[in-house]
Amino acid sequence: MGRGYPQAAGRAETYGPDPDTFILFFENYFLGLFMKLVYIKWLDHCSFDANEWHKPEDFKTLEPITVQTVGWVINETPTSLTLVATNGGDTHTGEMCIIKSCIVKRKGLKL
Repeated sequence: MGRGYPQAAGRAETYGPDPDTFILFFENYFLGLFMKLVYIKWLDHCSFDANEWHKPEDFKTLEPITVQTVGWVINETPTSLTLVATNGGDTHTGEMCIIKSCIVKRKGLKL
């Protein structure tokens, strides 16, 4: 990103948008327009506090936790779904990558 146009020897400087920056802007602009808002109910991995010792029988009660997340789909692969909590158009924050096999329910939301 930010490499600019390659310059041929003896040629005048080329003006215009940097191709990498333009592509990134274009992708982010359309991601902002077409990202889907979704509700996800999923099973989260869990553990005990790592700073404590536990007896073997304590682990019999350890179960995944059912959680709920609402967010904008920023990326989806065959194995995962990545959401962001805040969509700023060309920047995002509050990311969460969820393993698809842990999803119990998925519902598209409308604003």
